[in-house]
Amino acid sequence: MTEPRTRQFLPALMGSLRQEAQNGVLFLEQSDGIRYLYWVSGNLVYLKSEVAGEQFGNYLIRQSVLDWDALQELLADKSGIRFGDRLVKWGLLTEKERDDHLYILMRQILLNAMEHPILEMKWNDASLGGDLDLDLYFPIDYRRMVWETFQDLATLSDVCDLFKSSPDWRWEAPPELLDSLKDLPLTPQMAYVLTFLGKDPLGFETLVALTGMKEEETARLIVTLWALSGLNLSKGEMPSPARHRKPNQPITPPMVPILPASVAPPNPMKPKVEAAPTRTPDPLAKIQQQAAQTPVRIEFDKPTVAPTVNAGIELDHLESVVQESEEEAASADRSALKLYKRAKYLLIQDRTSETVRLLEESVRIDPEGSVAYDSWLLLGRLRMANPAWILRAMDALQAANKLRPTAGEPFALMGELYHRKGFKLEAAQNYRRAIELNPSLPIPQEVDMTVEAEPKVIKPKPTFWRHVMSWWDPSE
Repeated sequence: MTEPRTRQFLPALMGSLRQEAQNGVLFLEQSDGIRYLYWVSGNLVYLKSEVAGEQFGNYLIRQSVLDWDALQELLADKSGIRFGDRLVKWGLLTEKERDDHLYILMRQILLNAMEHPILEMKWNDASLGGDLDLDLYFPIDYRRMVWETFQDLATLSDVCDLFKSSPDWRWEAPPELLDSLKDLPLTPQMAYVLTFLGKDPLGFETLVALTGMKEEETARLIVTLWALSGLNLSKGEMPSPARHRKPNQPITPPMVPILPASVAPPNPMKPKVEAAPTRTPDPLAKIQQQAAQTPVRIEFDKPTVAPTVNAGIELDHLESVVQESEEEAASADRSALKLYKRAKYLLIQDRTSETVRLLEESVRIDPEGSVAYDSWLLLGRLRMANPAWILRAMDALQAANKLRPTAGEPFALMGELYHRKGFKLEAAQNYRRAIELNPSLPIPQEVDMTVEAEPKVIKPKPTFWRHVMSWWDPSE
């Protein structure tokens, strides 16, 4: 099973589990670790993760609620009290603070489960008193979690591919759909789209055409409403975890050529020895020889024709080239935006090194796109935290300044860099420029803004007579 297929299955599966009101545990073995999703009557009631950094104790350390020694002391308590209750009992958190932190952590687990490839998926039926013991219960706001998680998904192209590969799927909406979703932050466009949904079953392509929304946004709306019982699959095979198994053997890509056993592999290329030509080489023989050695693509020069005959063809060709370049630029911009959003998400988790890596990849793909300024600025800000990256931080800030010369933030950060290194004049110059562009920017009190460049004293060129006079006048 290919990687896109593994990623696209979970959002639709959540809608299926919700619609069928399933009770059980969804086991996900993913590229970064193992996660467990617990369901009761189609509601997600608990999430557990074995991924490094997604345990509650590690999360609280990142949030500066606990230190390492306090965490070890809490884990050493063998009283049988749950870890979250121990936090409240010891006075480290109130019950509300504990629940707020647990909600944020579980939403991160769910979002990571959506974005990481699934290597193997299992479903274990369970009921109350079994694996879904009351000890696992936590007051998850299911509707809020589903809405926020699906809105944060960077891309849903895989979900679009799933819907297109299942053309028989049809969804219908319950009556009073709009009233049932009034507690969610619907935009006017979403509210308008909901008016098209009703008892008449509609497919994905039909909804895209009716709503006028892009495919990914339509797919986002479908999986969100499906997981919230706002849509029900009325036609087509319901998604099931049983359809998603780990392949026993790797799949060989169909485009890889397999040579017969009798065919020997080509010899490695030998250095070409040029000799003085004795006769004119045959072009056809040379082409045949190259084709026999390596599979290359041979392009012949196009015949020259009169402009009156080929003008329309050349114009069409130019238009296609322009269109292809515009599509490539749009694709690069989307990829850079996806990386930037992912970097911002990792930054919330204090995963700075991964954030820097994603930002560097974003500006490499599209160094001057719609999100390039924000990426360069954030990259410069993060690099400033490492003294070994001062020069790289300055490069990022100068790139941001080049994209937006009228923005004051790059000047303020460059002023901070110069101030750290003790260059008072350069620091004052950059801070003054930052205030001119954005008077609301804060300036550290210890910065001397009155520093000016000292005028250079140009001494006259010494002459023989001045040199002689200096013997009597030491001031010369």
